[in-house]
Amino acid sequence: MSLSIRILVAVSLSMAASCGAEPPLGPIEASIVRESGEYFRYQAFERRTDEEVLAGFPFKRITLTRGGCYGSCPQYTVDLLRSGECRYVGGRHALREGEYTARVWAGGFGLLSSMAGRSGLLDLEDSYSASWTDDETITLTFEGEGFTKSIADYGRQAPPEFQAFRALMEEVVEEHGWLPVGGK
Repeated sequence: MSLSIRILVAVSLSMAASCGAEPPLGPIEASIVRESGEYFRYQAFERRTDEEVLAGFPFKRITLTRGGCYGSCPQYTVDLLRSGECRYVGGRHALREGEYTARVWAGGFGLLSSMAGRSGLLDLEDSYSASWTDDETITLTFEGEGFTKSIADYGRQAPPEFQAFRALMEEVVEEHGWLPVGGK
Protein backbone atom coordinates (compact mmCIF):
# COMPACT_ATOMS: atom_id res chain seq x y z
CA MET A 1 0.00 0.00 0.00
CA SER A 2 1.44 3.33 -1.00
CA LEU A 3 1.39 6.02 1.63
CA SER A 4 0.55 9.34 0.14
CA ILE A 5 1.28 12.31 2.33
CA ARG A 6 0.50 15.85 1.43
CA ILE A 7 1.76 18.50 3.75
CA LEU A 8 0.11 21.85 3.49
CA VAL A 9 1.89 24.64 5.27
CA ALA A 10 0.42 28.09 5.73
CA VAL A 11 2.60 30.72 7.36
CA SER A 12 1.28 34.11 8.39
CA LEU A 13 3.96 36.78 8.90
CA SER A 14 3.28 40.11 10.54
CA MET A 15 4.20 43.50 9.19
CA ALA A 16 7.10 43.67 11.66
CA ALA A 17 9.40 42.61 8.81
CA SER A 18 8.92 45.98 7.17
CA CYS A 19 10.23 47.63 10.36
CA GLY A 20 13.47 45.69 10.20
CA ALA A 21 12.60 43.40 13.13
CA GLU A 22 12.40 39.67 12.72
CA PRO A 23 8.73 38.89 12.20
CA PRO A 24 7.05 36.58 14.65
CA LEU A 25 5.98 33.29 13.25
CA GLY A 26 2.25 33.05 12.79
CA PRO A 27 0.16 29.92 12.62
CA ILE A 28 1.75 26.93 10.94
CA GLU A 29 -0.64 24.22 9.94
CA ALA A 30 0.44 20.83 8.66
CA SER A 31 -2.15 18.43 7.37
CA ILE A 32 -1.57 14.80 6.47
CA VAL A 33 -4.06 13.12 4.21
CA ARG A 34 -3.67 9.39 3.58
CA GLU A 35 -5.11 7.53 0.60
CA SER A 36 -7.68 5.96 2.91
CA GLY A 37 -9.06 9.43 3.59
CA GLU A 38 -7.78 9.61 7.16
CA TYR A 39 -6.91 13.18 8.05
CA PHE A 40 -4.57 14.46 10.72
CA ARG A 41 -3.90 18.11 11.55
CA TYR A 42 -1.07 19.68 13.52
CA GLN A 43 -0.93 23.35 14.39
CA ALA A 44 1.75 25.38 16.16
CA PHE A 45 1.99 29.09 16.86
CA GLU A 46 5.44 29.86 18.14
CA ARG A 47 8.96 29.92 16.79
CA ARG A 48 11.10 27.15 18.23
CA THR A 49 14.37 25.51 17.31
CA ASP A 50 14.42 21.91 16.13
CA GLU A 51 15.99 20.91 19.44
CA GLU A 52 13.18 22.58 21.40
CA VAL A 53 10.55 20.88 19.26
CA LEU A 54 12.20 17.47 19.66
CA ALA A 55 12.59 17.92 23.42
CA GLY A 56 8.87 18.68 23.68
CA PHE A 57 7.80 15.24 22.44
CA PRO A 58 6.54 13.05 25.30
CA PHE A 59 8.65 10.05 24.24
CA LYS A 60 12.28 9.64 23.27
CA ARG A 61 11.75 6.17 21.79
CA ILE A 62 8.82 4.17 20.45
CA THR A 63 9.41 0.48 19.72
CA LEU A 64 7.33 -2.15 17.95
CA THR A 65 8.38 -5.78 18.37
CA ARG A 66 6.73 -8.65 16.54
CA GLY A 67 7.89 -11.87 18.14
CA GLY A 68 6.91 -14.35 15.45
CA CYS A 69 5.04 -17.63 15.89
CA TYR A 70 5.45 -21.27 14.90
CA GLY A 71 4.11 -20.40 11.44
CA SER A 72 4.93 -17.52 9.09
CA CYS A 73 4.37 -14.56 11.43
CA PRO A 74 7.05 -11.92 10.79
CA GLN A 75 9.71 -11.45 13.43
CA TYR A 76 11.23 -7.96 13.75
CA THR A 77 11.86 -4.98 15.99
CA VAL A 78 11.66 -1.36 14.88
CA ASP A 79 12.78 1.57 17.05
CA LEU A 80 11.76 5.14 16.26
CA LEU A 81 13.89 7.67 18.10
CA ARG A 82 13.03 11.26 18.94
CA SER A 83 16.05 12.35 16.87
CA GLY A 84 14.37 10.98 13.73
CA GLU A 85 16.62 7.94 13.55
CA CYS A 86 14.90 4.59 12.92
CA ARG A 87 16.44 1.20 13.57
CA TYR A 88 15.08 -2.07 12.24
CA VAL A 89 16.20 -5.64 12.93
CA GLY A 90 14.36 -8.27 10.90
CA GLY A 91 14.30 -11.99 11.49
CA ARG A 92 12.29 -14.89 10.08
CA HIS A 93 9.44 -14.09 7.69
CA ALA A 94 10.06 -10.33 7.96
CA LEU A 95 9.90 -8.05 4.90
CA ARG A 96 13.66 -7.69 5.21
CA GLU A 97 16.12 -9.68 7.29
CA GLY A 98 19.09 -8.14 9.08
CA GLU A 99 19.80 -4.66 10.44
CA TYR A 100 18.66 -1.48 8.73
CA THR A 101 18.43 2.24 9.44
CA ALA A 102 16.25 5.05 8.12
CA ARG A 103 15.12 8.56 9.04
CA VAL A 104 11.61 9.54 10.01
CA TRP A 105 10.39 13.10 9.67
CA ALA A 106 10.49 14.69 13.14
CA GLY A 107 6.91 15.90 12.65
CA GLY A 108 5.87 12.33 11.94
CA PHE A 109 7.46 11.17 15.18
CA GLY A 110 5.67 14.04 16.92
CA LEU A 111 2.32 12.97 15.47
CA LEU A 112 2.90 9.38 16.60
CA SER A 113 3.93 10.60 20.06
CA SER A 114 0.89 12.82 20.32
CA MET A 115 -1.43 10.07 19.16
CA ALA A 116 0.06 7.60 21.67
CA GLY A 117 -0.29 10.09 24.50
CA ARG A 118 -3.81 11.23 23.66
CA SER A 119 -5.27 7.83 22.79
CA GLY A 120 -4.81 6.42 26.28
CA LEU A 121 -2.21 3.81 25.31
CA LEU A 122 -0.24 4.52 28.47
CA ASP A 123 -3.32 3.64 30.55
CA LEU A 124 -3.71 0.18 29.00
CA GLU A 125 -2.82 -3.01 30.85
CA ASP A 126 0.74 -4.28 30.46
CA SER A 127 -0.37 -7.55 28.86
CA TYR A 128 -3.27 -9.02 26.88
CA SER A 129 -3.41 -12.70 26.06
CA ALA A 130 -5.54 -15.14 24.09
CA SER A 131 -6.35 -18.58 25.51
CA TRP A 132 -5.01 -20.43 22.45
CA THR A 133 -1.45 -21.26 21.46
CA ASP A 134 0.69 -20.66 18.37
CA ASP A 135 -0.05 -17.01 17.89
CA GLU A 136 2.33 -14.09 17.93
CA THR A 137 3.14 -11.57 20.62
CA ILE A 138 3.27 -7.95 19.48
CA THR A 139 4.76 -5.46 21.92
CA LEU A 140 4.66 -1.67 21.88
CA THR A 141 7.12 0.12 24.15
CA PHE A 142 7.09 3.84 24.91
CA GLU A 143 10.16 5.29 26.58
CA GLY A 144 10.14 8.81 28.00
CA GLU A 145 12.17 10.75 30.50
CA GLY A 146 12.24 8.52 33.58
CA PHE A 147 9.59 5.99 32.49
CA THR A 148 9.02 3.04 30.19
CA LYS A 149 5.64 1.55 29.35
CA SER A 150 5.38 -1.77 27.48
CA ILE A 151 2.17 -3.38 26.29
CA ALA A 152 2.35 -7.01 25.11
CA ASP A 153 -0.47 -8.44 23.00
CA TYR A 154 -0.64 -12.19 22.40
CA GLY A 155 -3.28 -13.21 19.86
CA ARG A 156 -4.45 -9.64 19.09
CA GLN A 157 -6.50 -9.32 22.24
CA ALA A 158 -5.50 -5.73 23.09
CA PRO A 159 -8.05 -2.91 22.66
CA PRO A 160 -8.56 -1.03 19.36
CA GLU A 161 -6.26 1.83 20.44
CA PHE A 162 -3.37 -0.62 20.54
CA GLN A 163 -4.30 -2.21 17.21
CA ALA A 164 -4.58 1.16 15.46
CA PHE A 165 -1.22 2.35 16.74
CA ARG A 166 0.38 -0.98 15.82
CA ALA A 167 -0.95 -0.63 12.27
CA LEU A 168 0.58 2.85 11.96
CA MET A 169 3.93 1.56 13.19
CA GLU A 170 3.77 -1.30 10.68
CA GLU A 171 3.29 1.26 7.90
CA VAL A 172 6.51 2.92 9.03
CA VAL A 173 8.22 -0.44 8.57
CA GLU A 174 6.75 -0.89 5.08
CA GLU A 175 7.10 2.65 3.76
CA HIS A 176 10.53 3.89 4.77
CA GLY A 177 13.63 3.72 2.61
CA TRP A 178 15.60 1.37 4.83
CA LEU A 179 19.36 1.17 4.29
CA PRO A 180 21.30 -1.91 5.38
CA VAL A 181 23.71 -1.32 8.27
CA GLY A 182 27.26 -1.63 6.99
CA GLY A 183 26.10 -1.37 3.37
CA LYS A 184 25.44 -5.11 3.13
